[in-house]
Amino acid sequence: MTTPFSLALAAALKAKRMRQSDLARAVGCGPASIGAYLSGASVPRRDRLARINEVLGVNLVPRKRLIVEDVAPLLGVGRNTMREDMRGGAFRQIGEAVPSRKGKRHRYYFYPAKVRELVEID
Repeated sequence: MTTPFSLALAAALKAKRMRQSDLARAVGCGPASIGAYLSGASVPRRDRLARINEVLGVNLVPRKRLIVEDVAPLLGVGRNTMREDMRGGAFRQIGEAVPSRKGKRHRYYFYPAKVRELVEID
């Protein structure tokens, strides 16, 4: 099951051109643990998460859903540009912009598996 955390971790590994086994060695855990994080089967403990962030030079935070700040950098667009485009109907294949009850603000929902396919993260 793809989760926002597993997607962000896969993107960070790809950006660093690092393999799962390299990260496991640097963090001090087994490759199976990293595999479980990448598949979405589990999330790391706080101490291991801190070490992963340190090694990858990122600030990954386990979340229940993807937010614009997670997705925009993966696609190489700015956050505000992505919000505007989504309100206009772009990026329908990976998410949707839903107006609030008052209609002035929007909530942005993303489909993690579709984002993973679009950015070609293995």
